[in-house]
Amino acid sequence: MGKLARLLEYAHGSSTEKKRILNRPSFKTEVLNTYPKEKRELIISDELESSTLLQEEVFSTIVEGAQPVRCVRDVFPVENIKTNQLRITYQSGAVVYADKVAEGAKIPLHTDKFATKTISVYKIGTRPIITNEMIEDGLWDTIEFELKQAGYKLENKLNRDVIDAAINAPAGVGTAATVAVSDIAKGMQYITKKNRVPTHMIIHPVPESQLISGNNLLQAQMAGDNKALRNYDLGSLFGLKTARLNVTTATTGTYDWGDYTGANDVGVLICDPSFVKIAMRRDITVEKYEDPIHDLQGISATMRFGVGTINSSGSAYIIKHS
Repeated sequence: MGKLARLLEYAHGSSTEKKRILNRPSFKTEVLNTYPKEKRELIISDELESSTLLQEEVFSTIVEGAQPVRCVRDVFPVENIKTNQLRITYQSGAVVYADKVAEGAKIPLHTDKFATKTISVYKIGTRPIITNEMIEDGLWDTIEFELKQAGYKLENKLNRDVIDAAINAPAGVGTAATVAVSDIAKGMQYITKKNRVPTHMIIHPVPESQLISGNNLLQAQMAGDNKALRNYDLGSLFGLKTARLNVTTATTGTYDWGDYTGANDVGVLICDPSFVKIAMRRDITVEKYEDPIHDLQGISATMRFGVGTINSSGSAYIIKHS
């Protein structure tokens, strides 16, 4: 039983049941002792129902459910905004050198290389499946699980939308039925020659397993680097920070992120992350939840964000199935 489940069990219990729960060593260790003194006193004094403590734990539980699939927000920049659009003016093209300027002369501005992108924000949401009967029957573990699933779904929707935009932006394209270390090296070379700086790689589980079982990494394991073998973790490859992503994108562009079996299935994205922008208007939020005891079945969890790509040519390299 998790922390929230224990709190809900306590909040819904009779006076006798609450005393019994308070005397459990596990409740003291896993719940009471995790809070500062003033919040512990709220719980013990029977004021839990009138406090925001349960609302906070519900929110924390939903956010906790998002953590196992957290991916794209750790790779691409997230810009917090206060409107329903993010307007970006940026220098496009391949101007990568400053100009030589004579003393006192006007510094030139490459106005022909400026471009503007507007990213519109939209809302996503989900409702945990929590029924009156689940509350009546005290199925607190199940309720906690459903709340975590809400966070999982929101984060995975963010992952899906961002990777869909990223792989369908102009990029270098490699082809491989079985991804090898040499394919990653080609992607690094492509981006570097375009005067970009490749720092991250997002990889689907299928090509990831191909890389881990490939001869190059097996030889590295025999030489003493057995992280991939023991932890099933590529770690840093050619200096690239790697992130595993297992989503299936909707067919909105040329390429899909999914099974890595068809000709347009992409399994690897190597990139300079600056070409993707995540406009975050409102991160994970719990809505329609005022009464911490009786409104559980009415909870909805939402986010508002937008995603777009800028100046992507040369910033990304994808590997698709042959």
